[in-house]
Amino acid sequence: MSQEVQEIVQKLSDFAKLHEIKSIFIIGEYCRKHYLNQLSEINSINVVSAYHEQAMQLGGLFISEVLDCTPTFYERTGTVSAEYNGIKIEFQGDSIHSYIKNEEVKTWMQQKNIEDIPLMNNIYGRDFTINSLVYSLYTGSMYDPTKRAIHDFERKVIKSLLPSNLLIKYNPIAALEAVRLALKYEFFIDPDLRIAIKEFGTDNLLKAFTEERIVREVVNILEIDAEEGLKFLQKLDLSRILSYPEIKEYIFEGSKKNAKNSNSSTA
Repeated sequence: MSQEVQEIVQKLSDFAKLHEIKSIFIIGEYCRKHYLNQLSEINSINVVSAYHEQAMQLGGLFISEVLDCTPTFYERTGTVSAEYNGIKIEFQGDSIHSYIKNEEVKTWMQQKNIEDIPLMNNIYGRDFTINSLVYSLYTGSMYDPTKRAIHDFERKVIKSLLPSNLLIKYNPIAALEAVRLALKYEFFIDPDLRIAIKEFGTDNLLKAFTEERIVREVVNILEIDAEEGLKFLQKLDLSRILSYPEIKEYIFEGSKKNAKNSNSSTA
């Protein structure tokens, strides 16, 4: 863990214990990388509250009083954030993704008896089971509220928290995120999620996101492993998005670079 991240987590923990706040947790990337022993890569920390309105109140207080920074409030998403020693910290309540409030998604969550509180809404708005661990700032322990995260870490699988067709329907960029995570961690993508990506991924992506956003996500994939990334995208019937000029140029420049390196090594 970097010194900066360690310092923020310690301050958050001290804050929670001092005020006996048992309802705030670190969530998302921090927990995933903590489980995988990759905390040196952390550059952001998300804190989530179990209660409505608490995230903005506690976030504003912690950032201004403990970190001595000026908090930025986002009323639409109910979040408050700041940057401290190069680390972004954000307090959240409900999921910052609006799709979690869609009627079809809410109905599914009700059928599964998932409690309608900010903490659970935030968890289920994190796309994949490996993103659903939470770290209690009060107890200093990691928890698996969905009882699916640890299981899927052990299986090395990228699996949707929501039914796969709902995830790709309402958040199609998750198709590219699934590929990125699978490449990064050498995991496989769950068969149901593969089917949903093949059936709905490309069309939903092109309807919902700008060319700039799609290009950025694809480049993130290719930067991990261009050859395997291209194969992955093609196997999932996402080839159409590779026709964007920026992506073609990236692939072409990468091919030239590889050819040059190959020639140099055989000279």
